Amino acid sequence: MKTTQSPKSHAVSVVKNGKFSEEAKARMSEKAKQRGVVRAKVVATKVRQAMKDITADMTGREDGHLPNRGLVTEALLYERAGVHWTTLSKNRDTYGELLAEVKAWKVGLTERKPTREDERRSLTDRLNDMKDLYDRLLKNFQIVELELQQMEAERNKTLKDIEKLKQEKLHLEELLRTTDMSNVLPFLAR
Repeated sequence: MKTTQSPKSHAVSVVKNGKFSEEAKARMSEKAKQRGVVRAKVVATKVRQAMKDITADMTGREDGHLPNRGLVTEALLYERAGVHWTTLSKNRDTYGELLAEVKAWKVGLTERKPTREDERRSLTDRLNDMKDLYDRLLKNFQIVELELQQMEAERNKTLKDIEKLKQEKLHLEELLRTTDMSNVLPFLAR
């Protein structure tokens, strides 16, 4: 007949004099390995997703580069993934394959990226762009200035018309006061 131990007696059998039994150590070690495998899968998923996101950001941009001059560092990758940078570098046994994948991904990015010399434009090109921009701004300013003058002319004309109407109103009021109202008959309501 098998006897069952209460949880308290099980704990007593595991720890004697502040030390764990070999069986308890083996169980804890196995559980820790299982948690480590699950954590490694989560980290790998996050890092791979961050690599996909960065690549998508680069292809989605017109110039094909991320901000910060298009430099993609491992620190940026780990920050996007929400993983501390030492996680992969310190645990090479667990993350060695993933670390190699990250290195290969970075090499692929630098091959795709144009060199700095190709990115630089000549001073003449930049000056021509600035001149074109200045010309467009000047033309827009001239158009706005003309529109403003037209609106001011319309406003002045409207103010003159208002003044003329006020004078006409005063004249009509004066005529009403001076006119004999005895010949005017009121309308009768039916």
